[in-house]
Amino acid sequence: MFHAFALALALDSAVPFTLVNNHITVDVTLNGKGPYHFIFDSGGSNLVDPAVATEIGAVARGSARVNGVGNTSQSAQRTTIESLRLGGAELTAQRFVVLPTRAGFGASEGPPIDGMIGAEFLARFVTTIDYERREMHFGDDPAVYENGAQVLPLTLDSGHPHVACRIDDVPGTCTMDTGSRLNVTIVKPFADAHPAVVPSALTANSVDGYGIGNAAYGRLGRLGSIAFGTLAVQNVITDFSTQEHGAFADSSIAANVGGGILRRFTLTFDYGRRQLALRPNASFALPDSGDRSGLFLITRDGAIVVFDVRTGTPSALAGVTKDDVIVSVNGRRYQATELPDVRALLSGPAGNAVQLELADKSGATHVVRVVLADYV
Repeated sequence: MFHAFALALALDSAVPFTLVNNHITVDVTLNGKGPYHFIFDSGGSNLVDPAVATEIGAVARGSARVNGVGNTSQSAQRTTIESLRLGGAELTAQRFVVLPTRAGFGASEGPPIDGMIGAEFLARFVTTIDYERREMHFGDDPAVYENGAQVLPLTLDSGHPHVACRIDDVPGTCTMDTGSRLNVTIVKPFADAHPAVVPSALTANSVDGYGIGNAAYGRLGRLGSIAFGTLAVQNVITDFSTQEHGAFADSSIAANVGGGILRRFTLTFDYGRRQLALRPNASFALPDSGDRSGLFLITRDGAIVVFDVRTGTPSALAGVTKDDVIVSVNGRRYQATELPDVRALLSGPAGNAVQLELADKSGATHVVRVVLADYV
């Protein structure tokens, strides 16, 4: 059921968000305190960092193990947050899992991540996400189903939204996951069952994601198309997961669709009607490009660190190695919170040369020249 009072307030104005690493980040207040920076994750549940729980007086209790994209589970506790407010929308007595989002998956973001909201919020509001305007709306506006919207039946699995999709014309089920930075992750069981969807040209296996359960691994290649109803996105860089455990080893789905694809649409999640509306925006038909360096970066101890280097990519050829600390890029020093800016430089035009000053495990520094290239 909708929270009627909260819904009435929410209709008065749009809620702005920032898009960082293809993740929707919103400011929320918890128990009247904040703002705190949360990821809005349609593929996830309510999470809060232990330090935030302490600050707002939410007592963590019990002990549990939670799974995510990585191979391992993480220990966690549970708490209840009496008030969660996002824009004009307020939810009360919300259950949260308490685990270290700031030091955990937040390490791959740059700006601090205090927690996550998703499934529980979507279950109570008709939520429209306008990636083009960087704003969200909460309310039952019939206009979202007009003007060329593709309306798809939606099913829920543990709160995660699933829709029918086609992977290179092979039918399957896709999770629509605003919490993934990638375009598409083809799960290993589906790829094994349908080898024709796997391109002949794939990169080496490497880290493609970082979240609950630590790193997720896969090989990158270009998918011919992924389609939802009559809407098809062509020639997209796709993660072909090699995970044997975790969310990307789920045999019940074909793929996890992330922010790299979803940002091409205005989305309306309508759990009450069990519908998802997709309206293409100005980015819908743009050619796909991504990282051109081959690095997977995280933050550690206030610095930007090389977590993995994909074999055969420009950075590997330049001699960058795992655990190198990035001291400067093109002569400028970047703070850990500026990790998205460094990623943007490493996704620059092919042929651009990027100068990296690196510190190895001993602290010794050296400079390498990485010539960006399309390696997928």
